Amino acid sequence: MRVLALALGCSFLAAACSHDSTPSTPSPQSPTVTSVAVEGAAPIVGATTQLQARATLSDGTTQLVTSQATWRSSNASVLTVSASGVATGVGPGDADVTAQYSNATGSSRLSVRTPLTPTVSVSGTLVDDRVGSALRDGSVTVVDGPDAGKSAAADASGNYTLANLTRGALRLRASANGYDASEQTLAVNGDMHVDFPLHQIPVPCAYAVTQPSGPVPVDGQQLSFAISRTIGGCSWQASSSASWITLAGANSGSNSAPLAVRVDPNTSGNQRSGSITVQWSGGSASIAIVQAGTSCAFDVSVLQVGISSGGLVYPSASVVTTGPTCAWTASTTASWLFLRLASNHSFDPSAFTHAVSATGPDTIDILSNATVGCSRTAEIKVLWTGGTATITATQAPQYPPCQS
Repeated sequence: MRVLALALGCSFLAAACSHDSTPSTPSPQSPTVTSVAVEGAAPIVGATTQLQARATLSDGTTQLVTSQATWRSSNASVLTVSASGVATGVGPGDADVTAQYSNATGSSRLSVRTPLTPTVSVSGTLVDDRVGSALRDGSVTVVDGPDAGKSAAADASGNYTLANLTRGALRLRASANGYDASEQTLAVNGDMHVDFPLHQIPVPCAYAVTQPSGPVPVDGQQLSFAISRTIGGCSWQASSSASWITLAGANSGSNSAPLAVRVDPNTSGNQRSGSITVQWSGGSASIAIVQAGTSCAFDVSVLQVGISSGGLVYPSASVVTTGPTCAWTASTTASWLFLRLASNHSFDPSAFTHAVSATGPDTIDILSNATVGCSRTAEIKVLWTGGTATITATQAPQYPPCQS
């Protein structure tokens, strides 16, 4: 019995010894996605940007999953996003962009802005529309548009510059002391140069000028005329009608002053005529200049002219010359008497002045204001080289006769 038990024990041990006791190794598992992040900047309105989706795995590594992710935008009126992660700016505002991959979702809030508009500038000069001089005490202001209220002062040369203006339509107003304001509407798509001619506000003002005593010699002469302010306070400007008559001194001023004039030698062989015009706000005066040349003879048809009290009539005086190159002038210092050459063919009262010049025969038309008082008399001087004639114009008194 002991032998049998031993045998059985050995048999059991043998079976036990023949069994493999090495444990089995389990197969490794793939890392899982723990989170997704959305990367990239917001586009501006009208532009696109590429967004990226980056997944973080359970083993700590990351990988781009942009093309595998599912993309969405929370506000399509602000931003849209394609299946490949391309974001397009639609309008200004904020939108949340999400990317979903392998049961993980990430998002990012993007702010879409409108693009900045490049600015432009407008510059130019403020000038007097009559004499062209610069206006230093002025300014230019933006009246409407996104830059309304912005202004720039003119410098000592009348120049101004409005910088950093928004492109598009705007209206500018220019102003200066003593001048009417002027406005211009512009379509500004780039830097522009815009000048503003301003008109001086009329003020009561008048000047009187002296006339030459006779014709200028053939070899020329230096002359001086007195410009006298009679009322008010405004500036005057003098100009010459002929290249051989030169303003030898100041050609402008704002008070009484002498006006220096140089007449060049006459090499043409013919008598010639020209004038100096003195202008101011609301009026002007002419200085008639005749220079001797070839010998001429003159005859004035009438030396006495009667004008009715109503004025606005055209009694005439003919000036006859011996040749077509014989020059002469006619002028009057009476403020109520005006002259015009019949060859002018203009019936506009503004064609009448206080002085006229002609070469060859012509007729002097005489215009008078209506009188409001007693009879009055004035002289019209007709000048030529070597001679002069005086036409006396007498205007009848107002009816009934005035009391002297």
